[in-house]
Amino acid sequence: MTTATATQTRIPAKVIPALTAYGATQTGRRLPDGTQPAALPAGWTASGEAVPAFIRDEHGRTRISISWIGSKPEALVHAPSRHADEVAERGATLVLDAWAKPYDMIGRAAERVTTFRDLIAVTDQQIARWSSEQPDHAAKLRADHSRYAAKLAAWTGLFDQLAEAVRTAPTR
Repeated sequence: MTTATATQTRIPAKVIPALTAYGATQTGRRLPDGTQPAALPAGWTASGEAVPAFIRDEHGRTRISISWIGSKPEALVHAPSRHADEVAERGATLVLDAWAKPYDMIGRAAERVTTFRDLIAVTDQQIARWSSEQPDHAAKLRADHSRYAAKLAAWTGLFDQLAEAVRTAPTR
């Protein structure tokens, strides 16, 4: 896989309108495979082969994922909640700006905090139930509990950061 900071790449033609709002431009005609040459906005990168798998903005946030369905490219234009996932799940740096506003991500963070709290509660009950009857299964559940606790900590940290940003923001 290659990563290019070059401004020229081939992307699914249907994504170009979404990118023009950020400064991308069409640089050629639509190709038979559904892609179109385009110049990415300044600082954005494309990673992948002939058609990139990911397009990231100047902060390294994944803005578009591209996959192939048969012989045609399909693209997913990501919402700011994807940035929340990257921060909490992969340790990316939180960047708040006109695209990624704390108001747009705090709901996702709250949802994930609740999910992992619930998973931990259920796992605790299962551990208590299976500890004496099936110790191997209980050991697996303890490992799951540890993973859930780590994810809960990451999502709680992100939620706290976003809550502080919302609290101190002048207006929505």
